Amino acid sequence: MVPPPQIRVLRCCSCRLFQAHQVKKNRKWTCKACGEKQSFLRTYGEGSGADCRRHVQKLNLLQGQVSEMSLRYSGLRGAWFSCLIFLWSGWWRCIVAKSLRFPGLPM
Repeated sequence: MVPPPQIRVLRCCSCRLFQAHQVKKNRKWTCKACGEKQSFLRTYGEGSGADCRRHVQKLNLLQGQVSEMSLRYSGLRGAWFSCLIFLWSGWWRCIVAKSLRFPGLPM
């Protein structure tokens, strides 16, 4: 009886997706999503097909969650920065108005 083929979990350097590929003697492989030809630098897992598929799904899900959180954080950071600029500019107007005694500037 023929043993089941060994599968490797690899990550594309172009589209950054994790994928499962059969172990071959050649170190070259082609991304199934973007078609980029590359040699593998790192193996993220090795085993049976079912185990590697589950591992790929888990890794891609975690990668998506991390990128979503970074987008949310960058949006909050931008909102926080603009709020600080607004507060700082209001504070600056108040200081200038008091020191120069310009009655026309809002406090």
